[in-house]
Amino acid sequence: MKQYFIYIFLASSVLSSLNSCGKHSKEESAEKEQEHSEEGHSHGEANSNIVEFSKEQASKVQGFFVETVILGDFHSIVKTSGQITSSPGDEAVIVATCSGLVNISNPSLVEGMQVKQGQTLFSISGDHLGEDNVATRTLEARTRYEAAKTEYERAQTLMKEAIISATEFRQIKLNHEQAKLVYEATSKGVSGGRKIISAPMTGYVKDLLVQAGQYVELGQKLAVVCRNNKLILRADVSQRYLPQIQTLKTATFTTPYDGKTYELEQLKGRLLSFGKTTNKDAFYTPVNFEFVNPGGITEGSFVEVYLKSEILPDVTTIPVKAVMEDQGHYYVFVQHAEGEYEKREIQTGDSDGIRILVKQGIKAGEKIVVGGAYSVKLASQAGTNQETHQH
Repeated sequence: MKQYFIYIFLASSVLSSLNSCGKHSKEESAEKEQEHSEEGHSHGEANSNIVEFSKEQASKVQGFFVETVILGDFHSIVKTSGQITSSPGDEAVIVATCSGLVNISNPSLVEGMQVKQGQTLFSISGDHLGEDNVATRTLEARTRYEAAKTEYERAQTLMKEAIISATEFRQIKLNHEQAKLVYEATSKGVSGGRKIISAPMTGYVKDLLVQAGQYVELGQKLAVVCRNNKLILRADVSQRYLPQIQTLKTATFTTPYDGKTYELEQLKGRLLSFGKTTNKDAFYTPVNFEFVNPGGITEGSFVEVYLKSEILPDVTTIPVKAVMEDQGHYYVFVQHAEGEYEKREIQTGDSDGIRILVKQGIKAGEKIVVGGAYSVKLASQAGTNQETHQH
């Protein structure tokens, strides 16, 4: 009987041990499975920003290239608006040299048309006018001049014979010179009874201020011709940036019609002036630069201006076109290996329209996609959409 109870006790112990082992095995298995799941999840998160963009794909993108991030000097930037105007010494105002009816030589003459120096632009006539008749005035001036010339030649003979005094001779000579000047001025540019007015320089018509058949007075503006070789960049700066204006060095600007950004340093630009005083009615201070027009910059256009003041040494900057934006977040594609790029968010600062300051997110020595960054962005979006569909 005693032996029977011993067998029962041993059997119960074995069963209890087996149950305990099974329980621990299930718990260990569950723990391992959870760890594996967490590892898989974290691994998936770690690679969610990796974009595969093969060498073959890159070769099909025009201008694709990567750039190594380096430290360098940058400027503190004041971004504002401005306008391109012509340089005062680079334009000429054409005025009426007599009164009369104006005729435009080329009926197709319009603002913006190219003209050459000496090209006939206008003619002024006195047709159907009792007064201010060019032909009549020219004839009168010629008659007076010829009469004064004849009298002067006669006076020269009389002076030699001491028939007239020196005072009388000087007065006759003065009358002759005045009549000559009037006749030359009146007859200059006259052809066929019309006063011909030509372009004073090669350039383009900036302003056309009269219409054909219009009556004009002597000295009235007819047109403005501009060479467009030199231009003025005028930037209007808020008064809160007055301290920074004192340290202005140069500027860049972006034209709205083609999106190009120009550096004044490359256009032989120079700072002309900036406002030294303000008044209660002026909210902005003008800053003026002069530069050489490389061609393609339209006078009169409004532009975005990036004024450069004090230097910021040893900072991280990258090309603006390398930066992508998504719902207010800015990021770049960092190259890990050939064909593998990481989409990485960055914190940006000032921009001069060409390069942008990076405060956080990348460091010197890393390589980022500059040319073709948008193509990599499209590839990353395509990969995300495919993963979402498979899920």
